[in-house]
Amino acid sequence: MTRISCRAQAWSRPLPWPSACGLSALVRQNVAISSPLGVNAQLKVGCMVAGMAAGADSIDDMDVLRHGAMDAVAAPLLPGKDVLAFIDIDSMQKRVYGHAKAGAAFGHTKIGGKSLLVRGLNVLAAVISTPLGAPVIAATRLRGGSAHSARGAASLAAEALTAARAAGCTGKIVVRMDSAYYAGKVIAAIRRGGAFFSVTVRMDAKIRSAIAAIGEDAWTPITYPKAIWDEDQQRWISDAEVAEVTYTAFASRKRQAVTARLIVRRVRDLNRKAGDGQGELFACWRCHAIFTDSPFAMIQAEEQHRDHALVEQVFADLTSGPLAHLPYID
Repeated sequence: MTRISCRAQAWSRPLPWPSACGLSALVRQNVAISSPLGVNAQLKVGCMVAGMAAGADSIDDMDVLRHGAMDAVAAPLLPGKDVLAFIDIDSMQKRVYGHAKAGAAFGHTKIGGKSLLVRGLNVLAAVISTPLGAPVIAATRLRGGSAHSARGAASLAAEALTAARAAGCTGKIVVRMDSAYYAGKVIAAIRRGGAFFSVTVRMDAKIRSAIAAIGEDAWTPITYPKAIWDEDQQRWISDAEVAEVTYTAFASRKRQAVTARLIVRRVRDLNRKAGDGQGELFACWRCHAIFTDSPFAMIQAEEQHRDHALVEQVFADLTSGPLAHLPYID
């Protein structure tokens, strides 16, 4: 057997990927491996050529191809974090199996748009993102399946804010949450951390009364650049109206009252059973409200809150990755 040792010289231009320059096809046509253990020569030769181009002159030097081994400029973490960053807090119920699994219990989750009781463990997470950067998980909790969504959310918010500051988020930070985290302790923790909050509110009697007091001339029409699917009406929504009013939440709780903005988005509530050509006798609306101290204008603050949905994609990635096989005891 002839041993070949070669050292790659400096390249005057970048080497194309082996398949693009025809190397893989050339190896398949001209290289035959007699050993039954040898496979994928066309891939391995391409890797060796890439290693040689990076300076490797032996098999041991092929580690240069590993992630992080080559000197390169890494993409910045959370670009734009010095101007604006968002922290999204949410939880999910991860179904588990096995009667002896520690902490497993029944909790609510949505499957196919329907609220169901699922036996599993509950994951609480906080995700940092920017308008220019992909989301990064900042803090997590693995809780019993019957844990209430807001359990531990105040301390998680404080931990996520600390992580965000350590990651270089020196600009404005807005913490976005759904109605499960509409609680005085959670909002107080966010404000102590020097951040703004934006939380969906539950439509109780006080909220409905505040919305009813908004005059018709206060509503601003908006058009979504991309239509939004409405689960309740089972149709695409592209038009809505937005208004805001000052509102004081948690007034009945000692030292927890918070006065901020109640931003309301309303959409037409159409009767799906109405016949073709049937007009409406009077307008009927469905309202979605958020409670926030956001420093941004009303339209922008409402649009930013709707982007809280990005946390669902993070949970989808977790379900397919780290949460695919939770620790279990059978």
